[in-house]
Amino acid sequence: PEDHVAADLWALTLQGRDVAVSAPAGVHGEALPALLARLTATQSAREPARAPRLLVLLPQARAAALGGRSARWSASVGVEVALPGRGAERWPQAAHCGLGSPAEWLPILAAQASGLQSCSLLLMVADVDGLLLNGRTVLHQVLQLLPQPEQVVMLAEAWGPAAQQLASQILSQPCSVEIPFRDVPSDVPPPLGGTSAQAADRMAA
Repeated sequence: PEDHVAADLWALTLQGRDVAVSAPAGVHGEALPALLARLTATQSAREPARAPRLLVLLPQARAAALGGRSARWSASVGVEVALPGRGAERWPQAAHCGLGSPAEWLPILAAQASGLQSCSLLLMVADVDGLLLNGRTVLHQVLQLLPQPEQVVMLAEAWGPAAQQLASQILSQPCSVEIPFRDVPSDVPPPLGGTSAQAADRMAA
């Protein structure tokens, strides 16, 4: 596992549990290797037609920063990662993992809505605070297009009212994991006026 990702997160993810993670936004992407490992383990145990697919939703700036790193991780486990503009049309039929922002994926998913419901889905929603701040409606539209996931991992800096409400809608009997706040690198600085978590909760108030 990456240095800043709790071992508990790996264990619970590999067990197929829904997980609510409290962590600095700058390290949310480091949860992806655990889900890629879960994806490959599940694929090897199932018939190809029933093999699951993984969709990773996160704010656009963070998706851009994570794209290059995901290629390294996915190559190490033999998983094809599709990004908007880079093979997204191959997910979920051919590509194993889709990664990007809800706004980027909404038109792609809408165009193939009829084929999504038969998909066995693993879902990762990272930087929930940022997604709720900058595109709450679009996020909900994407979630409505998706089939019921068999596993969901959500990551947020703070679980305020808006994030808790979303978690209650898409998580099933989740376990909680906290990754301590420490001096870790962040791919995107927080917005002016406070963290995205604080801003999202102000919107929900």
